Amino acid sequence: MLKPEGVAPEFTKSQEKHETFAHVSAHWMKSCLTYDQVMQDIETAARSREDIECQLADMTTEVIGKDLVFKHKDGRVFKPTDHALEQYAAWMNVSTYFVTSMRKGYKLNAKVNVSRDENDAHVLNSVLNNARRHTDPSAVRKFRTYQDGTLRAFLSDKYAYIDNRWYLETLNKVIPGGMFSHWRGDEDRFDGNILIPETIMDKPDGDTDYGGMINCGNNEIGDGRNHEQSSIFRAICMNGCIWSQVKGTKKGRVHRGKLDYIALSKDIYENITTQIPLFTVRIEQFLATQKMELDGVGMAHVIAQAAVEFKLLPDEALESIKQFNQHESSHRNLFGLINSITRAGQFGRVNELDAVGGKLVAFTGPDWNRFMKAAQTITDEKMQTILGLSA
Repeated sequence: MLKPEGVAPEFTKSQEKHETFAHVSAHWMKSCLTYDQVMQDIETAARSREDIECQLADMTTEVIGKDLVFKHKDGRVFKPTDHALEQYAAWMNVSTYFVTSMRKGYKLNAKVNVSRDENDAHVLNSVLNNARRHTDPSAVRKFRTYQDGTLRAFLSDKYAYIDNRWYLETLNKVIPGGMFSHWRGDEDRFDGNILIPETIMDKPDGDTDYGGMINCGNNEIGDGRNHEQSSIFRAICMNGCIWSQVKGTKKGRVHRGKLDYIALSKDIYENITTQIPLFTVRIEQFLATQKMELDGVGMAHVIAQAAVEFKLLPDEALESIKQFNQHESSHRNLFGLINSITRAGQFGRVNELDAVGGKLVAFTGPDWNRFMKAAQTITDEKMQTILGLSA
């Protein structure tokens, strides 16, 4: 992921634009990926996994060394991820916090660090097996395993995952010629932003630094829904704003029962094509936030208020302040706040912070006045606490 350092706040104005994507910096396009490149990653991952569907009695747990593992009746052994183990524990009504904490080291005091060992693994296995004896051993479950010996998911036999390859092919048909400005997927998750080509999107009037993209996601291991949601971006793609809208913004789909891929494909098509015409309106709304000024309140206090209201992590708030100082200091307004927060998202929870940006874009005058009054009440001492800087 590109992290341009030291560029001016108005850097997009001087960027050469890409010939096909008139709202995208030619420099940024060098880091974008095609559908074929993303498909190659997905295909490679798919070849290294096996979904084992079997009775619970055929996949038991035991301790090898310091690790709790799952052992199939054919002798293969798999080490579970925290996610898979939490799914397994939840199914048996065992505390997911307990099973995760029993595998992680902790600090007993200022001088003593405790590492989990074989005894901890045996305790964890005993608790899980005690709960397991109350379950039906003939119950059929799905175990997602990989050639590296990991178990990534424990799923119901009724869980129907949407294959990432099929999803990518469908997106390619709905948004032909699209490019991934960001791809954050892995073996089991699909997470990316697809830039909308000029051929299928109206150009906003008066500003060529902003365009539209679709944030899309899928999950094959029971850790999220399949969805597409609208987003806008600045030319160099360091900022995105995912907005909330009653119609056509985000439609999540659960992974349950038998999937009708024809109906699902139609649903994805209708969802995305409904959103594309909304981009121009949202870009205009975003630019209008430049008129909502800080009125003498320091940006650090304003970002601290955003951290409180939208539950930003302390390091996200600090990064937002850093991004404002480096790149957005000429925008002492809501526009600058949004860009600072969404820039910070590039270094962590990008979708979550893009969504915060979208909520701020939707602020009305009264919303902004209320927000600013709250920011004015934040003392320096309280700000230090919010930013995680207090002793």
